[in-house]
Amino acid sequence: MGVLCHKNKNRTTTLPLALSRRRPPFDLLSPPPVPHPRTDIDAIVVKAKADPQTREMVTRLRTEMAHEVRELEQKSVDEILSGMREVINNMKLIDYLFKDRERAVAEMEKEGMIEDTHLDHYRKNPEALEEDTRRGLYFHFITLAVVAGYFD
Repeated sequence: MGVLCHKNKNRTTTLPLALSRRRPPFDLLSPPPVPHPRTDIDAIVVKAKADPQTREMVTRLRTEMAHEVRELEQKSVDEILSGMREVINNMKLIDYLFKDRERAVAEMEKEGMIEDTHLDHYRKNPEALEEDTRRGLYFHFITLAVVAGYFD
């Protein structure tokens, strides 16, 4: 994925092209793509765009949560990309954390990540905690991807 430089009064910001909402010209002389931290972001976005349920979620997000999306759009490009990377890192940590589901429930409870009203349910059904956590992270990622312009 290429970048676009945006000059502001006091600084120059480099934007991923998805954030700039512009398409690069085709250029045979450009160097081949180099592995970049956005590789994970791009891979998830490509899969998400192909998923009908995610596309429906994006449509609902834009209509039902338009106010929240507009608020997120006020954040800087760096904040949005950093948030996306953080969600991806958390997705990877979930794989490790839930290798022992009962311990995952205990650790998340200890960290205050589970509401008291749901604690009994998750203790009895740790698979539900894993599923709900994954869904929440995915929704967060897709929300940030919408704000970043990946779904235009």
